[in-house]
Amino acid sequence: MGAGAVADQTTNVRLERVGEGVHHVVGGSHHALLIESASDLTLVDAPLYPGRSDRLLRLLSERFPDKPLRRVIVTHHHNDHSGGLLPLLRGKVELVVGAEAAAFFQSVMRRAGEDAMIALTTVADRSELTLDERRLQVVNIPNSHAAGMLAVRVEDLALTYVADLYSPGRDAQSPVLAREFHQAMAWHGLANGSLIGAHGKGTQPWTALVEELQAVHPAWSIPALHAAVPEAGSSGAAAASAASSATTDKD
Repeated sequence: MGAGAVADQTTNVRLERVGEGVHHVVGGSHHALLIESASDLTLVDAPLYPGRSDRLLRLLSERFPDKPLRRVIVTHHHNDHSGGLLPLLRGKVELVVGAEAAAFFQSVMRRAGEDAMIALTTVADRSELTLDERRLQVVNIPNSHAAGMLAVRVEDLALTYVADLYSPGRDAQSPVLAREFHQAMAWHGLANGSLIGAHGKGTQPWTALVEELQAVHPAWSIPALHAAVPEAGSSGAAAASAASSATTDKD
């Protein structure tokens, strides 16, 4: 469940504004990201358990009475980031997940019941979502932590939400996971702007991640954007994996 997740986290949910129409959903060990558009709301991640999501839904109905929750993006299938999903699937909602985790989330959808009107969208490489005036880039990150891991970038703020691979504002990091995250995003030309996490605190410039990686691996070279060009018929995920092998020192 993750450190600290055994404590009750149903009464401390709150929204911290990080930009125009974008809020960090905090109040415990596991966070989420709320994105407003002109007509509705999008939530990234459903941490911990249904009680926390019930509390969040009540908060959203009070703060945004004219904007329904229409989209839930789940970064990965681990229970501490998807355990609160079921209450969010009431009514008409789009569920966006990594392609490798589709079977898991289809089982969750079946549990939601026949009354739930859920449209499932899977991301195998990279997809752009249009939310009225906003655009989101949803990127499938090849990594060692979880299959079908997604990162979500709010284009107008150049703000990327990441779960587990890197935690902005937290001392404890995994250099291996952080490097995998950076190189996949760099391959897509998105390794810039600011970062916000499912763990940690606040936002952090992308340069802070690069500096941490270079401190751990002084010989590590930052790949040029699109340095690895995929061969015909190959996927972006395979190309990013190849770039990681070609541009990093041996562990």
